[in-house]
Amino acid sequence: MHPPRPPRLTLALTALLCAVAHAQTTTTPPAAPLTLPDVLRDLHAAPAWQSADLQYLAAQQALDAARARTGLTLTTGADLVSAGADGTWQTGLTARVNASATVLPWSPAYDAVRSAQRALERAALERRDARATLVINAAQQYTAVRLAALDADLASAQLRLARRALDITAAQRAAGAATADAVLEREADVGSAAASADAAQATLTLNAATLANTLGRDLTGAALTTTPDDAPAPAPLADLVARALTQRGDVRGAEAALADARAQLAAATRERALPNLTANAQYGQLSAGQGAAGTVVSGALDLKNGVATGSVSVPLRASSQPNAVALGLSASFNLLDPVADASVNSARTAVASAERALNTARAAVTLDVQARRADLEAARAQLPLAAAAVSRARANADTARAREAAGVGTALDTSRADLAVTQAERAQLAARVNAYLAQLRLQAATGDLTP
Repeated sequence: MHPPRPPRLTLALTALLCAVAHAQTTTTPPAAPLTLPDVLRDLHAAPAWQSADLQYLAAQQALDAARARTGLTLTTGADLVSAGADGTWQTGLTARVNASATVLPWSPAYDAVRSAQRALERAALERRDARATLVINAAQQYTAVRLAALDADLASAQLRLARRALDITAAQRAAGAATADAVLEREADVGSAAASADAAQATLTLNAATLANTLGRDLTGAALTTTPDDAPAPAPLADLVARALTQRGDVRGAEAALADARAQLAAATRERALPNLTANAQYGQLSAGQGAAGTVVSGALDLKNGVATGSVSVPLRASSQPNAVALGLSASFNLLDPVADASVNSARTAVASAERALNTARAAVTLDVQARRADLEAARAQLPLAAAAVSRARANADTARAREAAGVGTALDTSRADLAVTQAERAQLAARVNAYLAQLRLQAATGDLTP
């Protein structure tokens, strides 16, 4: 970025929501400059930027919650039992502590963690894409204000020229050197120029308000001073496509969706194939049918769900039962399970669909990068043409001044030539803006725009 070259007719090009005074006659202090880097920095406090951050934070918290569900959990409680016969009641109170933890890697809880990790990766990509979109929009809005300010200056200059032409024609009419129709034509020119000046000022005000709304702050009195540098030549198409296929959010999102579908298929297949197998063990003063149990330590492992549980129960009244060990194993096998079979088939279809979606995303990204690169090349091709037009306009202005000095040209001709220079400079700025925005869009298309 570099400061703009001052046009010949007006030196101050833009000021948001306030009139632009000429540098030769103004006595008011200059407006505070607002550069494009300032705008991009202020985007961090913009509502849309913060909203993208909050969405990422929500995905991070979801991952933290999924991880927490795989950890150790402890609960405590008590059992109160009162039994009576023949009018005699006995009351027993037992305190217990229970623990559980996910221990096997195929546990659904670990599947949820891996799914949440992929969701967090997608959230990070969505946040990056949202930020890139904000940067492009803010840059487009900033440059739109700059161009609208130039248009407002040009419209004002054209109105002044139209009024001068009307004054000259009216004087010629008074001297009998011009017709009434000529005066009417000049008056129509003034009316048209005035309408154009009002429209240009309204466009400037609207564009400035749009930028202020994006940034979420007041921009009254700010002067936009940044002119984009000429965009460099893009990298070869093959290199750009290769980067896009590894960095673009839609491709990586489709890859994550495919990973999710494959994980769902693995879970459905495992659910169908694994038996419901639970192993448990107990040690302590076990009840053998007579008398209450005493202190008992027990544990169990659910093979399908990958969850281990353990508990300790301690009665407040001592038991006379001897210590013993009890082992148990229970299992059930799915011989016919149409629901599980349907789930497996559905998961396979989802995998095939996700694979096709990934291929479609890759093809779309390739075409998008190709189109964005072509747009940048086309925009860059206009830069030397715009520069040549400025040179021609300046040469014509020099010629007009020389003719005026020699007495063969008029001051109005010189003013028109100066206005043509400003118009050419505006066109050059527009060409630079188009190339700069095309460069940003190409960077976003390849995933290189990471604000």
